Amino acid sequence: MTLDIKFNKITEEIKEDLEIQAGFVLSDAQIKSLNLNHRVVFTESEIKPYLRDITEFLTVTSPSERVWNCYKILSDNTCVITIHLESPYIYFSAVDLNE
Repeated sequence: MTLDIKFNKITEEIKEDLEIQAGFVLSDAQIKSLNLNHRVVFTESEIKPYLRDITEFLTVTSPSERVWNCYKILSDNTCVITIHLESPYIYFSAVDLNE
């Protein structure tokens, strides 16, 4: 079985989800981070206005039906949006990758 992950399509879906579900538009630098590192880090103040809508979307949408997740890093009060793929055949989470 060959695994062919199209990260540019995943990035587009993340951008679309954030914009439609939370009104959160990623900057060019944030999109570049997603493409290069498969994750983007936000300060608490950057993401706070959108966090309620993001949380609601992630709560009502099954992990197998979305390509990203959001994590809060308690040690420095940042949040990370990262590529996260889950299906019966694959589990991939960019939060597990080293930079």
